[in-house]
Amino acid sequence: MGQKAVVNDFDLKVTAPDGTVFLGNNFTGTNPGYSISGGNPNSRDTVEGVHLVPNCSFGGNLPTGQYTVAVTASNVAQATSNFAVVVTGEMSVPWAPVGNGAIWGDDGTHLLDLMRGMGYSMVQFQDYEGDELVAGMPQYDAVVVDGVDDSADLDAVLDAAASLGKGVIILGGYPGATSGLGALRDCSGDPAALSASWGSGPVVTKVLAAHPVFDGFSVGQEITLVDGGDGDCQTFAGYTGGSIGGNEMSTGYPYMIGVKDRLQTGGARHVILGGLGACAFTNPEHWTYDGRRVLANALAWASDGALPVPAPRARVALLGDYNDQFKQALTGVGYRVTSYAQGNYAGVISNLPNLDAVVLHRADNTTGFDQLLAQADATGRGLVFLSSYPAANYGLGVLAARRGDPTGVAADWGAGPVRFEVAQAHPVLSGFQVGWPVTITCGGANDYQTYSTYSGATVGTSLMSGPGTGLIGVKDRGPAGGARHVVLGGFGACAYTHLGDWTPDAMRILGNAIEWAKYGAP
Repeated sequence: MGQKAVVNDFDLKVTAPDGTVFLGNNFTGTNPGYSISGGNPNSRDTVEGVHLVPNCSFGGNLPTGQYTVAVTASNVAQATSNFAVVVTGEMSVPWAPVGNGAIWGDDGTHLLDLMRGMGYSMVQFQDYEGDELVAGMPQYDAVVVDGVDDSADLDAVLDAAASLGKGVIILGGYPGATSGLGALRDCSGDPAALSASWGSGPVVTKVLAAHPVFDGFSVGQEITLVDGGDGDCQTFAGYTGGSIGGNEMSTGYPYMIGVKDRLQTGGARHVILGGLGACAFTNPEHWTYDGRRVLANALAWASDGALPVPAPRARVALLGDYNDQFKQALTGVGYRVTSYAQGNYAGVISNLPNLDAVVLHRADNTTGFDQLLAQADATGRGLVFLSSYPAANYGLGVLAARRGDPTGVAADWGAGPVRFEVAQAHPVLSGFQVGWPVTITCGGANDYQTYSTYSGATVGTSLMSGPGTGLIGVKDRGPAGGARHVVLGGFGACAYTHLGDWTPDAMRILGNAIEWAKYGAP
């Protein structure tokens, strides 16, 4: 028997900002999978959909800008016919951004990724887009200058910022004339002397004077700004503003951080940060939490509070990281992270009073695991158990082996994007609605683990073909207190599936899990 014709046949088409076209019901994967470009209009179904998933429908995040939704009639029985369109969005930003800032001359998207992760709303301009930055200056609260193609362009940007009273943060990590600080010296002669160094270990400054840029630090305190990469930094002398941060490196000029108030610049506050910048050798992944805090303080002061310091995230212990991937990701969104080897339960336990939550990625199946759970329960420190690679020595696998809860832990891989359905409303799934399908990994080997039963609540159920229905579980504190637990069965990193294969929604859920489980959370 032939296929029955649709009486009123409408076709759905969504055009992304970059021009990519997605047609209704052109999916790959299951339940319903995700949309891919190409294909032909659907003439079979009366309900059509487009499901755009980061790292799947596109090679990375979804393009920002205007998406055009079009409905056309291929065949209708009458001159007119009604139809309905529903548009929803899975939120991908873990926390509401603050302010409205601009970055000029980033290295790739290092600074943009860092600052958006810290909670700022930022727009990026390339080093040759000085004119565009000047034109858009009225809408920005402050400008972060990293690399500059022409010092004359910097002069124009500084004049525009001064006329509008916009703060300017000038970075000087990469030791070259095209760094923000190098261009500042070339266009203004201020600071008078500039020196560069690299490969000398951590970049350290010393607080020489009390100032809002050093809020949270004390005079005389040494601050490690960068701990990794090539340790690029620039130091200066002869600055007509206030030289408030000293150089604690073995070479260079005496100062690393300086400030100018409005009276000195004609209208804009300036902060120069000679120890922070982004380049191919040292980038914000190597910045310390204190380095990020100094930048946040600088933005708050230079913008008169229009770009306030985001609330500090929880203090997190990370057990069994993989190539520092989780540390970099969590530090990038403002968490204060301490990493421990997968069997170092004693180290985590001794530091529990200084922590808010513990994330268990790789873990050893020893009595130390039991001791950590007991101490976390006694002190109310939340625990987040991760697992993706199908092996027993991951957080979820060890939890099942030593506690028998959850039961029926099973693993699979290579079955396409890892997806689950929101089964219950819960803070861990804040931003997602009950019944929504959510994609958490879309690449690599797509490793995941599921379970059959859990004494807590299963809030996310697997949409995968492998055994087990549970993928995300939560357990609240008891009446007498204790620790909150979160089980994330499809979340992890290994040699086959990296955090680069995670979707933004996965990172949001991990952040939600930490915020809900952490010590003192309501």
